[in-house]
Amino acid sequence: MTLRPRDKSDQRGSARRSRAAGAVCVLLTEVSDRGGIEVYAKAFLVSLARAYRGKQLSVILHRNRTPPSVELPSDANIRFFCCGHSCRVLQILRFVRHLYGLLLRRPVIVLSNHVDLLKPCWFTCRAVGVPYGVIVYGIDAWNPKAAVRAILRGATAIASISRYTSERLADAVTKLPSTCLLPPPATEARMGCVLSEGELRERLRAEDGPVILTVCRLSKTERRKGYDTVLEAMPDILEKIPSATYVLVGEGDDVPRIRKRIEALGLRNHVRMPGYVPNEQLGSYYSIADVFVMPSSKEGFGIVFLEALMQGVPVIGGNVDGTRDALMNGQLGLMVTPGQPVEVTQAILNVIHGQLPDHLASPATVRERAVEAFGEQAFLANTARFLGLLGSMSGDLTACDVGGRS
Repeated sequence: MTLRPRDKSDQRGSARRSRAAGAVCVLLTEVSDRGGIEVYAKAFLVSLARAYRGKQLSVILHRNRTPPSVELPSDANIRFFCCGHSCRVLQILRFVRHLYGLLLRRPVIVLSNHVDLLKPCWFTCRAVGVPYGVIVYGIDAWNPKAAVRAILRGATAIASISRYTSERLADAVTKLPSTCLLPPPATEARMGCVLSEGELRERLRAEDGPVILTVCRLSKTERRKGYDTVLEAMPDILEKIPSATYVLVGEGDDVPRIRKRIEALGLRNHVRMPGYVPNEQLGSYYSIADVFVMPSSKEGFGIVFLEALMQGVPVIGGNVDGTRDALMNGQLGLMVTPGQPVEVTQAILNVIHGQLPDHLASPATVRERAVEAFGEQAFLANTARFLGLLGSMSGDLTACDVGGRS
């Protein structure tokens, strides 16, 4: 019998599959310093690079147009595939094309950081027999549709940003796979402080008196953040402290309505809306704040709470959602009932007047407690637990020690 030599294209395909052995494919919506999920994805990417030293990481970025600016270990082996495009159809087509191309090379496992990416992830993973892991955040995972519930059940493991999200997900989806917590890291990395306190106060016309700060998206879908409740509390606060200023940082399609609300409440001279604040200036806003307040009712976690705590700013948050995780059930900040201006008023006055419980009296001590619970080492340890679940289920996927620094 005569053996026919293998076609060169077959040889190249075999070589590609061999090179991809042990590779990890990661699907991320976006990696940047702009918002909570984007910052979280950036921290997770760095942790993966440290955990899988020497292994090939193929990262598909759904919204990035260019590779992100990320400080990675010197021995990181990452290839980025950017799908961002002004045309949504082309963006989706790019994403599917890259995903299929990578999965045909048989990575060991696929990780998805958003439920929006689960359907193409599940379809292609199932087609080539590759297991997948999922990270869930907030409201998008609290009441998933039937198709998404089925996909979540089929995951190898799930990481949740908070206990609250884990509980909501467990209520909505039966027979979930192994789930672990992966809260965000407490970091100052995305914040600069290029404006002096005096310069910023002058710019905001808040030279005298305490500053009350909120940083969030001002979107019609984000009114649950609680900034309306703070606005309703301001008249009573001003009765006690006429020089107080509320600084509401953010942008979105809810801004026109908010401005009308400010006028209706007679707060034109006491509320400042600087709009979007670039990262290099964000630290300056925290530095002038006497209190950070966001009495949210539907928060998956609340990374901004950690940002404020890392700057030594006292924090007030809600008591019904993932904020409880971020504030460790009151160990890191005051908690109030969302939608209750009277409670918000009293909490803000207590902070400004220094009338705090003993465990919150020292900002430095609170900051140390936040670093211990949510600092870089804690995030790396939690990442290792998640990867351990994935590794124990997927056979030849083994993470390196993530505790050491690069």
